Amino acid sequence: MTLFLLLLATLAFALNLNAPAELSDAPAILLILEYIGVLAIANILIRKGLHAPKEMKIKYMNCFLIGFTISLLFLYFVWTPNLPENSKDWGFDPQRYYYYASMFVKGTPMFDGLNYFGIVFFYIGLFYVFGINPLVPLFINSLLVIYSVILISNHFFTTGGKAKYFAYLLLVPEIVYFNCIPSREIVCMTMATIAIIKSYEAIELGIKKSYILVFLSILLMIIIRPPMGGGAIIAISSFIAFRGKFKLKYLFVIAILAVIVVQGLSISSSLDTHQSDTGSSLTEAVTDRFSGDNEEDATASYSSNSLARLLMPHNPVDFVVFGIIRSFAYLIIPPGLVSSPSNYLNFSKPGTEGFASVTVIFMMFFLPGVYKTIKRNFRDNTCFKIVALAFITFFLLVGVFNTNIIHQRYRVVYDLFYFSIVAYYLSSKKKAKSA
Repeated sequence: MTLFLLLLATLAFALNLNAPAELSDAPAILLILEYIGVLAIANILIRKGLHAPKEMKIKYMNCFLIGFTISLLFLYFVWTPNLPENSKDWGFDPQRYYYYASMFVKGTPMFDGLNYFGIVFFYIGLFYVFGINPLVPLFINSLLVIYSVILISNHFFTTGGKAKYFAYLLLVPEIVYFNCIPSREIVCMTMATIAIIKSYEAIELGIKKSYILVFLSILLMIIIRPPMGGGAIIAISSFIAFRGKFKLKYLFVIAILAVIVVQGLSISSSLDTHQSDTGSSLTEAVTDRFSGDNEEDATASYSSNSLARLLMPHNPVDFVVFGIIRSFAYLIIPPGLVSSPSNYLNFSKPGTEGFASVTVIFMMFFLPGVYKTIKRNFRDNTCFKIVALAFITFFLLVGVFNTNIIHQRYRVVYDLFYFSIVAYYLSSKKKAKSA
């Protein structure tokens, strides 16, 4: 089975070797070596890093290869990473990331506002090292995801989670979708997972070296998407508070995390000096977010009965109340998916919501189980508690902070937390039936 899946992945990879010259400067031999390297690293991570029996490690590798192949096929048949700026489809953020990063490496830097700096420089670094090619983001994202899944799987194995359910985290549709594009979503999801799991190891298990990964992951999140870095800090601080065994040393931990926030924002601000005249400053961006100065522009693109328009805040009370409502909206099947499924399940456009629509069906179906599992395990299971707090924190943050629009990609940051709770729920059900 594994060899067959490996053959399919290799065929899908071969389809992507002849990228147009304007999209790639990486020779085929380099991409082939990188492809082999990705498979080798994924295999090592699973064999050496996953705390599961051999047959379960094979299952993880098979799931990785299935998701990897789907991403490669999506890259070839659908994803267009470098559309002209006058194209009707221009504007999907990952296209901008690829375009700006590749132009920078080619010696003609250009940007469009502060919003993109962190992730653009992330991909600039990758393109310098691995060459400019649409396969490079896919390779890196795939490795980030397999590492994240192994981390969170090992975390739950200690409390009775069954490996076979956690292997399916590698097949969450919108994670497979975002794997193939340059996106902040996969990077933030991975950094959030590292920050939460490693903070548990540091605080609860006393593994001091884990603090380094916590600090680095939060710092990168703050540079790429500051609110998400703040969310990780809130989740970790909440876990410390809910442990019921507060110690003075945790004040030092929280103080260091606060320093990371300031440092990350300082780096983001320093990048502001390189942007174009049309870009907004960090201060202006934050001010507009909370003052509503951009409200008229934000609502202009929505119809009068649009859910996003109806949930636009006009005052601080709306900001909180509508934010909570929006948080739940990310886990509920949108009405349009029921009335026009062909539009929502369309996989033929670069910015398709198809994978996200499939994902939200599973999310809504398992929502009662997730609630029941959190209620049952939150009080006494510290291993479960930190993941639940992380999910709840990002769940609220995504809804409250993104005041202007409802876009499904924002929830990717908590996909692994949500579906790991689903996997734990399924493990508990199976255990109860066998008892």
